[in-house]
Amino acid sequence: MRLQRARSVKVYLTNPSVRAALFGCVGAEDRAMGNLAETAAWSQSRHDTSASLSLHCARWKARRQDLEVDIVSLDPRTQKPRFAVEIKWSDRIPRQLQELRGTKALARRHPLARRPLVTARTWTGTADLDGVPVESAPVALHCYTIARNLLRFRT
Repeated sequence: MRLQRARSVKVYLTNPSVRAALFGCVGAEDRAMGNLAETAAWSQSRHDTSASLSLHCARWKARRQDLEVDIVSLDPRTQKPRFAVEIKWSDRIPRQLQELRGTKALARRHPLARRPLVTARTWTGTADLDGVPVESAPVALHCYTIARNLLRFRT
């Protein structure tokens, strides 16, 4: 799968204060938290230009379905996916694996260097997505891990 022309664009506010100023504060149960969690993960990755250049949002059509994976890292040399992350603000993932159609399709089509990651509010574990093993971790821990890794490899 090569990067193709964009059919649609995702826009992320890199500062949550801007969102609060424009639309008001949100609570943990608000619907907007899913978008804010995704923004937080993207924002952490943007602190290192070389790392963030390989990150993309993947969106494609397959049999009349629109499929999407929130974050896909492409190998700069081969332009093949290395890893995939689906950002969720929910703990229902182990019970609602059908929501991960894009992640499953990507992992089946491309051998990834590591298991796909699906973030959650609090749930940590692994799940079997029709033969595709996926890991899950809280989105806050994922954001922390990104920052820790960027700082560790920067020195």
